[in-house]
Formats: sequence, structure tokens, C-alpha cells
Amino acid sequence: MRCKNCGSENDDNLYICQNCGSPLYDEDDENEAIKEDDLGKTRVAPVVPSSQKNVQNQHRGNQNVKNKQNPKKEKTVIIIVVLAVILAIVIAVLASVLISNSKKKNDVEDTSVSIASTTKEQSTTMPTTAAPTTTETTTQPTTETTTQAVVEYTVSVSCSQGGEVEGDGSYAEGEKCTVIARADDEYEFDGWYKNGKRVSSNEVYTFAVNGNTSLEAVFTDITDVSEDYE
Repeated sequence: MRCKNCGSENDDNLYICQNCGSPLYDEDDENEAIKEDDLGKTRVAPVVPSSQKNVQNQHRGNQNVKNKQNPKKEKTVIIIVVLAVILAIVIAVLASVLISNSKKKNDVEDTSVSIASTTKEQSTTMPTTAAPTTTETTTQPTTETTTQAVVEYTVSVSCSQGGEVEGDGSYAEGEKCTVIARADDEYEFDGWYKNGKRVSSNEVYTFAVNGNTSLEAVFTDITDVSEDYE
């Protein structure tokens, strides 16, 4: 008889497999006491007592419990290994953090020592470095004057006849202003006049603007002079 569980060959008179202990017959066949073989002969199937059945069932139950316990053991082993790996990683991270903190502390101590040394050097050289404070006080009025508003004045130029002029406009106080006079044909430039007084006889006149200024260019008719001589 071939075992349905492990496939090993057993004697026909046996009810339990000699290799794995599994029953060789189904439960429905246990109640049949007599079966016929292919030759027409009858043979008696062994009747297993209830005590032996209990032993067999207990044996199978123990095997099932062992089979169920094996995966649990494997899972627990895997969990233990994973926890050990995680613990090792955490320990390595903590060690690196402690090392970095110790390095930072050493750097801070070094910087504090260097700062203390520099402060000592500065304290010893303070009498010599006190002079720049006077320069700051002296430069303060100059910065205040630069922020004052710029004063502008107006320069106006004109002529009654005999030519044209240019150069009028707005100029800042102290800025240079240049005015130009051009005489027409049959006219000659006489000069620039301010408040009835000639200030320049040059056609191109440059001066510093110190206030509002009005200039007049005077041109003389040359034809009138030639007619007088005739």
C-alpha cells in the first residue's frame, strides 16, 4: 500500500505508514471489515483500536503544531535580525553626532581663545587708534552740507535789434554760464550790458552765476556810420 502523504510503500496489512505515521485508509473505509481484491478473494482489513487512533491523531497533531511553530520561529528570527540592524544604525548615528558635537565644541573654544587674544591686543593698542575718532567728527559737517538743497538762478539774454543771442536758462549757484551774441549783416556787436552798464565787449561771454542775471546784447548799425562820413 502506497502512503498518500509521503508516497512510501507499506504492507497491505498495515493501517499506518511506517515512514510518516499517516493513516493508509480513509475514515470511510475504517468501518468496512472485509474487502475483495482483484482475484475475488476476501481479506480482512485491520481494525485499529480507538486507543491507537488517539495516539495517531495525537502524533499528527504534534506534527501540525511543529509545522505551525516553524514559520513563527522563522518570523521571530527575522524580526530579531532586523531589530539588531536598526539598533546598530542608531548607535552609529549617535556616535557620529557625538563626534561632530565634540568637534564643534573644540572649534568654539579655539575661536573664543582667538577672540580673547585679539581683544587683548586691541586693548593694548587703543591709545594709538584713538585718532580716527577725531576724523569722524571733522567729516560730519561736510556730509551735512552735501545734503543741503542746491540753489538755482535764472540767466536771461535779449537784444533789441541787429542780431541774435543764446545761453539763457537755469544754473546752480557758482556754475559757469556762457552767452553768445551773433550780429546780422550791416550790424556790429557793441557789448553785453547789465543794468545799463557794459560788462563785456566779447561776443562770447563766460561768468559765474551768483544770482538772477539779465543781460542785453547791443548791436550797432554800420550803415548809419558810413552815411555820416559821406
